[in-house]
Amino acid sequence: MPRKTFLRLPDVKRDAFITACLDEFSRNDYDSASISAIVRNLGIAKGSVYQYFEDKKDLWLYLRQRAEQERLRYLKEVYRSSFDDFYGYFAALQQKELLFSREHALESRFLFRAVSLETSSALHQEVEAWKQQQLRFYEKLVEAEKLIGSLDASLRNRTAAMFLQSVSHTLREYLAGVSADVSPEESVNQKESMTVIDRIKGVFSSGSTDPYEEAETLVSELMTMVRKALVG
Repeated sequence: MPRKTFLRLPDVKRDAFITACLDEFSRNDYDSASISAIVRNLGIAKGSVYQYFEDKKDLWLYLRQRAEQERLRYLKEVYRSSFDDFYGYFAALQQKELLFSREHALESRFLFRAVSLETSSALHQEVEAWKQQQLRFYEKLVEAEKLIGSLDASLRNRTAAMFLQSVSHTLREYLAGVSADVSPEESVNQKESMTVIDRIKGVFSSGSTDPYEEAETLVSELMTMVRKALVG
């Protein structure tokens, strides 16, 4: 976590440093990301980074925590009690993902790469623990919905949770591509491509001039799939 020297930086300098780091780590995997490139872009001494953080991993973990906290701030604005059923609630969560990506493109790209594309052995433990934490969130969500009768009681918690996680992942994958100004097809991770992507390819070629409008359509398409998959 950041040293006191980093926390004492003026807001402008601290924000510029964070932006430069997010940009570098969102464009490259952990092993390829260059501290030298970051300090060169900022015009500061390389030693400054190690006055701010213990090492490269410490910096990456801070960026992930900071970006994830900002993402969760958006999601926490959605209350289950505001919706009559689970589907409206889940769709609203995806709309917040869209808004987060629109307003925090760098953080969105960084988080997607961190959880979906990162293969560095140096981060394996942390990334796997993070994935399991996200899956547990969906498992608890499914269990709570089953208890109030909003989802069929015969659904297997883990199976349903994995499906919901993959749906959310698909939207975030698309948004990561949009915020990086690359085509959705180019942003697909071939190692983990999901059949769900094949079922919504039409959305990617709708001809909309605003990719975020396409994302709105994608949310609708995904929710149709969720209803069909989870209905008892």
